[in-house]
Amino acid sequence: MVGKFLSREQTYASLINQIKTLESKYDACKSANEAGCETLQKLKIANDNKKQLGFVHPNQADRNIEYEMRPEVTDNETERDYEKLSVELSELRTHLAQLKNRKTQIQLNQDQVGSWATRVGKKLADQLDD
Repeated sequence: MVGKFLSREQTYASLINQIKTLESKYDACKSANEAGCETLQKLKIANDNKKQLGFVHPNQADRNIEYEMRPEVTDNETERDYEKLSVELSELRTHLAQLKNRKTQIQLNQDQVGSWATRVGKKLADQLDD
């Protein structure tokens, strides 16, 4: 019984560590995504500014962006990395939800074992007093 209780405590500790690790990975992916969105927004703003200032014909500006945005080897790798990270992020989110659910169940079991141990201790004390 004690071994079972200790193994649950170790499982709980490992789950807490896993949650911390997954949350840090999630934060890293989120910040990378935000940086990419900011870069995209800056490119769009720069293109709109060129159109408004008349440096290039509006249609030519669009062509320039298409030319700049054509996939290169690094762009493909970056896009694949982004897709891979997006998939990993969604998997991590579902895994995190599962871990949180498991953590709740472990806490419930721990509370039940604690109350059971208290009751057993009281009964043993009562029997020893008799």
